[in-house]
Amino acid sequence: MAYMPAFAFLPRFVLLAIAAAAVVACSSAGDVEEAPASETGEAVSESVPVGTMLRATSDVNMRADASTSAAQIKTIPSGKQVEVLVAAPSNGFYRVRHEGDEGWVFGRYLVRADDSSAGEYAHSKKIALVYQGSCSFLHRCDSYSRNLPAGQVNWGCLGHGAACVDSEHWASGPSRAYCGKTVRFCKGTTCTTAVIKDVSVSQDFEGSQGVFDALGIGYGGGSTCSNTYIDGDPRVTVSY
Repeated sequence: MAYMPAFAFLPRFVLLAIAAAAVVACSSAGDVEEAPASETGEAVSESVPVGTMLRATSDVNMRADASTSAAQIKTIPSGKQVEVLVAAPSNGFYRVRHEGDEGWVFGRYLVRADDSSAGEYAHSKKIALVYQGSCSFLHRCDSYSRNLPAGQVNWGCLGHGAACVDSEHWASGPSRAYCGKTVRFCKGTTCTTAVIKDVSVSQDFEGSQGVFDALGIGYGGGSTCSNTYIDGDPRVTVSY
């Protein structure tokens, strides 16, 4: 008598269910974005200001385009932070930067780095936020930056020249101990985050145009190296 496999005697609906499960397993393998997320905060889904820091809630792929079929650039480990480069998401993906690499990450696996569930801020205090000036102002007026290529400044935390973008959320900290940290500035109920890229000569917290725009604080000047000013109340709460 010919040998018949054991599954040959299973009902047809059971066989179909097994086959469907196998297809799902194969199609999702390797796509980190499609695995269930273990989130500790509210995943982002709307536009967020350029320069905002987001945190990965699980290992997630960075891709070359806003699609799960796009080439994978790297995998961002759970808990690591990325910087938003384009405010509006595309197909649920956000254009971000992580450790010098730029690409698209699925928003379902990202929460704001300043989400209260992250518990990242041990200290808060009220300060008068200083306007650091535009990238053009820094390039012209900083003796370490004026000989760099256009669009670059010498960041004190890096010790060398790198790109400067006015709309991004960066700041100077009172000392090098703050370098690389993400801090949160709040004016009333309006909050934004910034990455400390520079060291303040006056030992203050100084913000970029992107930070001031997000907080709704006016600023101006910069045509000379001594006429920047703040148009409004600069008092904010900084958490770090």
